[in-house]
Amino acid sequence: MIKEKSKIWQYISTQIGLVFSKLPFPPNFYTWLTLPFALLGMLAMKRETIGLAILLFVISGLLDLIDGAVARQLNKTSGKGAFLDGSLDRFVDCMLLFSYFQLPIQTLWLTLGQWLFMTLFFAIMPSFLVAYANHRRAVDDPNEVIIWRILNRGEMYVWMLSIPIVSQY
Repeated sequence: MIKEKSKIWQYISTQIGLVFSKLPFPPNFYTWLTLPFALLGMLAMKRETIGLAILLFVISGLLDLIDGAVARQLNKTSGKGAFLDGSLDRFVDCMLLFSYFQLPIQTLWLTLGQWLFMTLFFAIMPSFLVAYANHRRAVDDPNEVIIWRILNRGEMYVWMLSIPIVSQY
């Protein structure tokens, strides 16, 4: 929700778009590039190089910011690009969440599996609900005012990255 409401975020996104649109890569290049970085992050987590894993997942997240900013800057936004972006976002999210099982996490009150289930539900389900409602044209809500989610993907991604960071302490 921050990115839709923050003028600072809109300014940052515009600046990112200006810088990266000068490179010879189309927006979908950055979208696809999120996957190898997330995969390498997951593998780094498996090798217990958690700092490297966090860095690789951060790069994947930054590439996700870049693709949309470049598409907007080049006036190349499209439904297909948004679909590709959202689909690959789910794969990146899955790799990050799957990597939790490699962490030495001590859990309170619930098992790691139960915490993971709740994280998955709150991270992914709202996105599916919005996409489903839009696909079915159940609600005319292009600005997602009626169909809302607690956090947008970017905000949820930061939340999901906090788990491996906190696990180090």
